[in-house]
Amino acid sequence: MTLKPAPQAASPTTAQATIRAMNRATVQTLLLLGLLTSPLTIGLSGCGLGPAAESSQGEGQGAGRGGGGRGDAEDAPPTVEILQASSGSLDDGQTYTGSTEPRQQIEIKSQLTAQILSLPLAVGDRVTQGEVIAQLDPKLLQANLGEAQAELAVRQAELSQAKSSLAETQAAISQAEAELSQAQADGRRLSSLAQSGAIPQQQADQAQTDQRVAEQRLRLAQEQARTKQEAIAAAQQRLTAQTAVIAQEQERLALSQIQAPISGVVLARQLEAGDLAQAGQALLTLGDLQETQVVIEVTDQDRSKVALGQPVQVQLDAFPGQRFPGRVSQISPLANPASRLIPIEIALETSEVLGSGLLARVRLDGDVAAVSVPQSALEVGRGDRGPAADQAAAGNNSDQPPGQAPSSRTATPQPSPGNDSTKTGTIFILSASGSEPQVQAQTVTLGSFSNGQAEILAGLSAGDLYIAKSDQPLTDGQTVRRSLASEF
Repeated sequence: MTLKPAPQAASPTTAQATIRAMNRATVQTLLLLGLLTSPLTIGLSGCGLGPAAESSQGEGQGAGRGGGGRGDAEDAPPTVEILQASSGSLDDGQTYTGSTEPRQQIEIKSQLTAQILSLPLAVGDRVTQGEVIAQLDPKLLQANLGEAQAELAVRQAELSQAKSSLAETQAAISQAEAELSQAQADGRRLSSLAQSGAIPQQQADQAQTDQRVAEQRLRLAQEQARTKQEAIAAAQQRLTAQTAVIAQEQERLALSQIQAPISGVVLARQLEAGDLAQAGQALLTLGDLQETQVVIEVTDQDRSKVALGQPVQVQLDAFPGQRFPGRVSQISPLANPASRLIPIEIALETSEVLGSGLLARVRLDGDVAAVSVPQSALEVGRGDRGPAADQAAAGNNSDQPPGQAPSSRTATPQPSPGNDSTKTGTIFILSASGSEPQVQAQTVTLGSFSNGQAEILAGLSAGDLYIAKSDQPLTDGQTVRRSLASEF
């Protein structure tokens, strides 16, 4: 029996032969994109295409030439990934929970203390403005109105009597004026006759006395007339006051019929027919659900992220899979003294009737759109810092920039002159395109860092082409080669 040899794994020579079939540019591109694994890297080293092999080959060639030349790997331009800068929100936004409520919501309260005779509406019923929604017992109010009307009749009678008395007094004044005029004429005539001796002096004196009596009667009648005029004025005032009492009682009687001040839906019902409603006690709650808003509360640290008119996205658990647009309509100037949270009102921009009291999840859009780049774009001018440093930089989601590596052209944020709080860095942009693209080092002002992205405040505009990754440290003015992952 012939024994067959067991199959053996492919030798490194076979892997090396496979990799030699690739050209050097393809291998370098695959290495940059991380598509070659460790076993193949070993093969690359064996066939002289890996980084270590390139270095050794370059050194060997340089030694063979007397140290005057560089290897082929050093002469090859770096392979880079080119991306286009775009603006967007560095902050992905934060979600807050709140509840829906009508933009206009009022409580219908009784203005009287009376028994409820009728309250036909239930929660969810629609009402129109001016519709009678409750009836209170009007018996006591009607009795008060009848009493006030009777009192008004008395006041009217008093006024009429006072006017009649004034008319009599005015007639007496006219009679007293006539008697005084006659007495004055008799006095003058008798006085003349007494002086001529035609009549005794006693008759002339009596005429003078009669004249003075007539003057006194006239003055008395005039005084009585003034008193009665004042009485008429007082009676008129009492009549006016009683008229106001009647108007008030009529208004109170009208309040026994409670009407809807707005059109809307009954959201709550606090009392039932037969209950005794106290003045100021709520009977129903009405709301206009045609316009709905969401109320959330934010912390004082997040207050700067909210502005009037800011667009938001609202999700309701009652409507799964739907998003409702909205805008910040009001920011309360007063925080809750207990929780220190600031109430925010958000008007929903939808014609759909949603409902009140629904759980809402509000997503606030991030800060104002700014240019942001991957943090790796700030690393392309550095040397190899090792896997540990790269992993730490990739996992950095805080507002702190990546650590600095010693390099002549580094992107480590540095304080800007004149402003210790402003950080700057270096990014490489594409300065020349075509068959031999070149890069240029550009100093940029950095903002915050979040989710592996760096905010660029100045130095880079949306639409600019920049280097996101490179297989070698870059220098200013260096010629580069585009990788397969480049956008341009």
